[in-house]
Amino acid sequence: MAKAAKKSKKKVKLQGSVSRLKTLILTDTSEKARTIKKLISRQYVVMSSEGFLRDLPKTQLGIDPDNHFEPRYITVRGKGKLLEQIRKETITARRIYAITDEDPQGEMIALHYCQLFGINSSSNFRIVLNEITKDSIKEGLKNARAVDMKLIRTYEAQRAVNRLFTYNLHPILWNKIYRGVSVNLSQAVILRMICEQEKKPQPFSEEVTVDKENVLNWKSLQLAAAKELNFHVGTTSIIARQFYEGMKIGNTCTGLITWYKSSKIIPADVQYSPETVKDYLPANHFKLYSLIWQHFHGELSEIKSSKSVEPMIRYNDYLLMTTLEQRGLPWEDNFSTAVCSLLKRRYIELTNTGYKPTKLGLEVMSVLRDHFATIISDKFIKKIHEQLSSAEDKMSAVEVFWKQFNNTLTKALDKIGDVTPKEPPVLESNEVCDKCGKKMVIRYSRYGQFLACSGYPECKNTKPYLEYIDNEGCRCPKCGGRLTRRRWNKGKIFYSCENYPECRFSTWDEPQSKFCDICGGALFLHRFKDRAPMLYCGNDDCSSRRDHPINKILENQRIKREVKANRASKKVEATH
Repeated sequence: MAKAAKKSKKKVKLQGSVSRLKTLILTDTSEKARTIKKLISRQYVVMSSEGFLRDLPKTQLGIDPDNHFEPRYITVRGKGKLLEQIRKETITARRIYAITDEDPQGEMIALHYCQLFGINSSSNFRIVLNEITKDSIKEGLKNARAVDMKLIRTYEAQRAVNRLFTYNLHPILWNKIYRGVSVNLSQAVILRMICEQEKKPQPFSEEVTVDKENVLNWKSLQLAAAKELNFHVGTTSIIARQFYEGMKIGNTCTGLITWYKSSKIIPADVQYSPETVKDYLPANHFKLYSLIWQHFHGELSEIKSSKSVEPMIRYNDYLLMTTLEQRGLPWEDNFSTAVCSLLKRRYIELTNTGYKPTKLGLEVMSVLRDHFATIISDKFIKKIHEQLSSAEDKMSAVEVFWKQFNNTLTKALDKIGDVTPKEPPVLESNEVCDKCGKKMVIRYSRYGQFLACSGYPECKNTKPYLEYIDNEGCRCPKCGGRLTRRRWNKGKIFYSCENYPECRFSTWDEPQSKFCDICGGALFLHRFKDRAPMLYCGNDDCSSRRDHPINKILENQRIKREVKANRASKKVEATH
């Protein structure tokens, strides 16, 4: 009897330890993880992979055309420690679920979780949330499904086409321009349109219309935000994602809209009207949420441009999107990323009259037009998109693309011959070396540009290169000088006044292309690690800054700087 009692006690203890095991939920973004944590019980552990844990290599093609375009994935650099932390949690987890975006990329991330952590991809571990609310999460846990391999094949086919185009262009672009120049297929199409308009500037029609959607979807939301709110497409994309992944409203955190790339975008909870959430949302967030709410209640008029005295002669976001739509070209899923990349690479710039190609952008387009005009034509892009959408075997569509592109590529390489890459140009600046009096030149390092003496190696003097913010109207809130972009240790970017050290204004927060509606001052974007970014006016005396949460954050930063400066000065005094 005593032995039996001991066995019984052991059994009870074992059951108790099993019951304490938690369920692990893996997400693809920290914002999504933050919201889910606040909406579910403590029996769940929520961790974010911060995007992909595995991906195609950055410096290699990573696609094998001779083996049915088989991709080769590697662990993303810098994710090793995070991967081990997640793996440790998976070992002790009672169950594991994945909540990633409801698109091919989200499906691919979920599949990588399976491959990395030994999860059966056919098991019901994949959760798709049309909205991130308490009820939807409960429902999602009941209706988990297997990984959708059809979406996986779609994603891999799309990546294969872009990789084959981008990486095989490098030898030609690096020979004709210089090493580091790169462009993908989506970017090439938009760059071509902007360059063509610049070459033969024809005023756009005074009235541009697109078919009105019966429901609000990702396509019509981007169009409406560009037309009605004059939002840059990147702004719309960032805010829409934040609405889906969750915003802090009072004492709660919840998603405000359904999945923003779905066929119907509606408020996730009708109790949150625009007026209800106004005090908790930045100005641009409130404008976009109001637009979504108005459309939900049938208050939005047809998306239609008004007649203007001076018609546009350059593309803006709205005109680019409507032109792509009229030509039957796919754009809604990658337009934002493509335009932002073209701006970042400085192939185009945004002026008061629309997008204008830079000298570098024109050079890139010249190479593409000379050798790959057919590949970046509307007709061919439309053909490939249709095949990728309709073909059961997605890689057969990739084969069609590769066959024509490879023939064109071979002809281009034969015509050019030697494709030895050129190094980035060394540009002479207006700065004079304060050590030897020779001109300073602009050189490149892994952290960006810097000024070096042209007398190197005899003179090894270097200085920071003042990289001015593209928008000349974006001025220092303290003295009115131009703002510059600089790099701190390990390449971290910060912004400061050109008049340093006379003016000591500096900030980690990125200056925006928009200006304060109240005082006209520069707007800055403060980013958090665990919540949505915050937009604020840089003018301390602006009424919009009254009781603004950024005030406390900036004050804490100021105090930390003073403490650090005092410590440094004490160390200097101690050495003397």
